[in-house]
Amino acid sequence: MAVILEVKAGPFVGKRAAVMGGQTVTVGRTNRANFAVPHDTVMSGLHFSVECGARGCVLTDQKSSNGTFVNQTRVNQVLVKNGDEIRSGQTVFVVRMVDEEPVLPSARPAAPAVSSIPPLAPSQAKPPNQPMSPGQPQSKAQPLSSVPPRSQPPLTAPKPIGKPIFTIGGWTFAAMPEKWIAQGDFGFQRDVPDSFPSSVAVTEEKIGDSVTLHQYVEAQLAMLRQYLREPQIDAAIPPKIAGADESVAVEVRYKTRDGQGVFYRRSYSRLGRNVGVLTFTTLENELAQVRPALDAIISGAGFRPAATN
Repeated sequence: MAVILEVKAGPFVGKRAAVMGGQTVTVGRTNRANFAVPHDTVMSGLHFSVECGARGCVLTDQKSSNGTFVNQTRVNQVLVKNGDEIRSGQTVFVVRMVDEEPVLPSARPAAPAVSSIPPLAPSQAKPPNQPMSPGQPQSKAQPLSSVPPRSQPPLTAPKPIGKPIFTIGGWTFAAMPEKWIAQGDFGFQRDVPDSFPSSVAVTEEKIGDSVTLHQYVEAQLAMLRQYLREPQIDAAIPPKIAGADESVAVEVRYKTRDGQGVFYRRSYSRLGRNVGVLTFTTLENELAQVRPALDAIISGAGFRPAATN
């Protein structure tokens, strides 16, 4: 179960935030919130949160000054339903319930966001030869190390740029493609009217001493196989990420319920016990158009967390 919060009234009319299963998104006026609405002066810095789980999506007021209202009733905590209207400050959201397909927000999303599958804790990571779960197709559960990289078009990298133009955690970037904009501590998003908001999201976390990068990736892919409908997962040629000890890349294709093809490209980079994940998401039919932007972003990317132990 997942939900889209679409702004119906207020400063950000038309903007959306997606809350996928297992995620929590916070809404507020300041950058303390995942979805910030800085122009709404009546909204609290951290106003409310929405968490989606197996039983549905729960809205919780975060001790806001002026209260959170669902269908004109002030609430502290409530299970939201399709079509509900949420008012916080001067902003009104409408709730759109969806099934399991990730839907990119067109405003600043939660940190996992496009990387819609939350990372496993190091103790949960499975080695590449872990047996498949019952009923899982053999072709989709092969260890990544046994799958040859899918053939890909050559990179169209731009001329090297010296200084990084900005930093997100341990990630640095020296290239910003035209018509793409930075999204705070989330990543990049393509800013083209009336088009799918293709995006690049970055995250990072520490892994245990006994967990290899390939084991970490296999654990992530196991979750993708449970989460997406019949995904096609292929190994990809890993990019050279400045500062990283090693990198792994995968390409994931799947279809939504309405038959629309979605494309992920995930690059995993390790430095010491730190793993950074760069996730590119677009529609399959727009891949050729936006791939040069992805290549430009990756060519100028570096991964150098402050603490590498």
